[in-house]
Amino acid sequence: PKHDPAQLRWIFIDLNAFFASAEQQMNPQWRDKPVIVRPAPSEFSGAIAASYESRPFGIKTGTSVREARRLCPDVIIAEARPDVYVRLHKQIMAEIERHIPIFKIGSIDECSCELMGPQRLPENAIQLARDIQAGILKNVGECLRSSVGLAPTRFLAKTACGMKKPAGLTVLRMDELPGPLLNLPLSDFPGIGPRMQKRLAAIGVHTTAAFWEMEPKEARAIWNSIEGERIWRGLHGLHTVLPPEKPPASIGHSHVLQMQMRTPDKARA
Repeated sequence: PKHDPAQLRWIFIDLNAFFASAEQQMNPQWRDKPVIVRPAPSEFSGAIAASYESRPFGIKTGTSVREARRLCPDVIIAEARPDVYVRLHKQIMAEIERHIPIFKIGSIDECSCELMGPQRLPENAIQLARDIQAGILKNVGECLRSSVGLAPTRFLAKTACGMKKPAGLTVLRMDELPGPLLNLPLSDFPGIGPRMQKRLAAIGVHTTAAFWEMEPKEARAIWNSIEGERIWRGLHGLHTVLPPEKPPASIGHSHVLQMQMRTPDKARA
C-alpha cells in the first residue's frame, strides 16, 4: 500500500501454555482445571508447562511438582508426552499454512510469517490473525488457544505476541511507536535476558525509554556484535537483513524417553 502508516510486515503466532493445553485437549475431564506437565515422574522436577487455571495459585513454568501440590492440592500432574505434542504441532503448522506461508518455525509452539501485499493493510492483517486463531481452535483443538502479534518487524511482532495472553491479539503500528512499548520491562523483549539486562544497567539503561533513546552503535557495543544493532533496529520498526545461516559447529539431539523406557537398563540402552 502506498499510504501505509502502520507498516505491518510480520505476524507472530504463539500457542499459549502449549503442553498443558495439549493435555487438556486430549483429556476433556481436565479442561478448566489446574494442570501442570512434568518431564519426569519426580516430585522435584519442574513444570515444563502450567495451564492458565493453575496460575492464580502461583504456579508457573519451573515450579516444582512438590511446590505445585502445596500451592494447589487439586492440581493435576500430567506426564510429558512429546510424541503427542509433536503431532499437534504439525497439525497447527498445517492449519497456519492454510492461511499464510510460514516464514520460520521458532520452536514447537511458535512461528512467524511475512505479510505480503494487501495482507499488510491493518484491517486485513487483523482479520488474518483472527482467522488463524479461530482455525486452530476449530480444526485442531478447542483448547489450543494462541496469541498473535502484528508489527513492522519480527522482533516487535514477537514482543506484541507476549503482551496479551491467553488468546490475545496485539498490533504495534509504526506510527504509534514507541508509545505502546514504554511500559514494558526490558525483560519482555526477545534477546534481552538477565545477563544483557546487567550490561544495560551498567551504563544506566534500566527502562525501555532509555533503550529506545540509545544509538545503534551503542547497542552494537553492548552486545559486542552486530546483533545489538539488529535488536535496536527491530525495536524501532526498521528492516534488518537476517544474518546468513551458519553451518552447525556441533550436532546434538535430546529426547524425552517414554515411561516404559525410564529404567536404568533401558535408558542406558
